[in-house]
Parts: sequence; C-alpha cells; structure tokens
Amino acid sequence: MGIDTAKVEVTLGDLNALQDKKRAAEQELADAKTLITELELRGDDSVEKKLSDALNAAIIVVQFAVANLEPLAFRGWPFEALRELAEALPHLPGVHDRVKEISNTLVVFAARAADWEDARARGVEQEKFASENAAMGAISLPES
Repeated sequence: MGIDTAKVEVTLGDLNALQDKKRAAEQELADAKTLITELELRGDDSVEKKLSDALNAAIIVVQFAVANLEPLAFRGWPFEALRELAEALPHLPGVHDRVKEISNTLVVFAARAADWEDARARGVEQEKFASENAAMGAISLPES
C-alpha cells in the first residue's frame, strides 16, 4: 500500500520564491544549452567555420564577376542580391577584414548595374551608352 497523494501547505511567499527559483533554473539551463551550441559551432569542423570559409571563397568569385562582367555588356546582373550582400558583409562574423573592406565597392557596382538594368527596362540603353562613352571620351588621350 503506497501513498498516491500528498498534501502540502506552503505560504504564498514560499510558493512565489519556488516559482522564481524554477524560472531562474530554466533560464540558466536555456543559457547553458545556447552556450553549448555556440561552442559546438566554433570548432574547426563546425558549421560556422564551414559557412565562413564558403562565404570567403564565394566573395572571391563575386570580386571576379564585378571586375570582369561589366553591367553594360551583361544583362540581368543580380544587383539587388549584390547590394544585400555588400550591406551585410561588415556585420557578418567570420568574414576576413579584407572582405569587409570591399563592401563599399560592391554597393557602388550594384548601383551601376541597377542603372543599366533600369536603362534597358526604359528602352534608353543606347542613350546611356552614348553618354557614358562621351564621358569616357572627354578624358581619353588625344589621338596622334
């Protein structure tokens, strides 16, 4: 014959104190779980490190594209995605400082690509080309 129920009398103050201790213990447990997850992510084979390495490698590809795929010659530049990436770079953990430094260059390039896409959409691509060509001609060396 075992005891199936028990009756305990607790003052309201003691009950509140127990509930506060329970909440504090639950918060401490949640904090510990978060810390464990963060520490696991920081290891050499961690997801965070792999993502960081992948992002740093992808930036090399982005730099190549920006240097070699001129918006006037290539339609459909994903300038919005480039702008989002450029704006996020300085705030991302695990990104090399040299990568963070190029974010302004990428923002400027994205704006240029957006201008070209807008000119194409409005049907004034030839006029934009002529005006850019004239501007470049104004600073070119005289022919011999």
